[in-house]
Amino acid sequence: MTDALTTFIDIQCTAIEQTRTLAINAAEAQRELATVPADAVDAAEELSELNADISATAFNAQLDAIEAALPEDAADFDAIRTAVEEQFEETDEARQTAFEAVAEIAEESSDHTDAATDLQVEAINAAFDSLLEAHDTAADAIDE
Repeated sequence: MTDALTTFIDIQCTAIEQTRTLAINAAEAQRELATVPADAVDAAEELSELNADISATAFNAQLDAIEAALPEDAADFDAIRTAVEEQFEETDEARQTAFEAVAEIAEESSDHTDAATDLQVEAINAAFDSLLEAHDTAADAIDE
């Protein structure tokens, strides 16, 4: 085989390998993107919990201020506090249940994406292996 043809075949082989790497990197990027919703759910849950804590603290502070401003027997503030605390607890349980369900869905989606990406990478490798094998066969035929 001539030096020019050998160089051409080597360049072609390098281009094929670089294209394989690019295709695999693109598939892996899809895998990484699949984790974004799960991460967002975690952040949203933390923010929701913080908001609930701030709301409960603000309500209790307002109730304390009202209680301090009124005569002692003006209202049953202990009963009000108990009722409101129960509502905050029920809301918190519902919020946690909802976020657990969303997190489970996001995790399942991420798992499915992982499996699909694995299959995609296998297919990419098989296709490029076949291409390189055909390339080598052609190079060998030229060499003869």
